[in-house]
Amino acid sequence: SGVTIRQMLGASVLYPGIPSIAGQMAFSFITNEKIESGGAIRVGYPTDIEILCNGQYLSQVAITGEVTCMNYIAEGYFELRLNRPLPPGQTAFTVTSTCPAAVNDNYFYIVVLTAAGQVSDAAMSISGLRIQHGLPVSAMPLIWGMAEPNRNTFVSTGIE
Repeated sequence: SGVTIRQMLGASVLYPGIPSIAGQMAFSFITNEKIESGGAIRVGYPTDIEILCNGQYLSQVAITGEVTCMNYIAEGYFELRLNRPLPPGQTAFTVTSTCPAAVNDNYFYIVVLTAAGQVSDAAMSISGLRIQHGLPVSAMPLIWGMAEPNRNTFVSTGIE
C-alpha cells in the first residue's frame, strides 16, 4: 500500500566547504525525460550558504543555450531557466558559493520543472558536505572536458 517514489538518479553536490572562501559549487544529476525549452532546474540550498548564480558566477558545463538564474535567497533556492530543451541523461552545472563557519540544516534538493511548472524529476534531501576549519587552502577553478550527450566527460578540481 502507498505510493513508491524514486529519487532522481545520480544527484550530487560538491563544493569547497571552507568558511569564508568563495568557490564553485557543482551540481549533477541524471534525468530520464526530455524537458522542452522554457523548463527550469530549481535547486534548494541551506540559507546559511551564500550563492551567486548570475553571469560569470554560473558555469553551464553540460547545459546548452541561454540560461538565466533567479536566486530566491530568503526562500533558500535558485532557479535556472532554460531557453533550449534539456535532453535526457546526465546534466551538470556550477554556481559560486561561500560557506559560513557552520551550516544548520545542510541539505539540498534538485527539482526539474517543465515549461508549465510541473515537476518532471526530483532529488530531495541531498546531504551537504561538512564545513572544514583550520585548513590553509583555497579553491582552484573547476575544469571540465567537452560535454556530449550519452558520453563521459572529465571534471578536475584542486586545492592549493
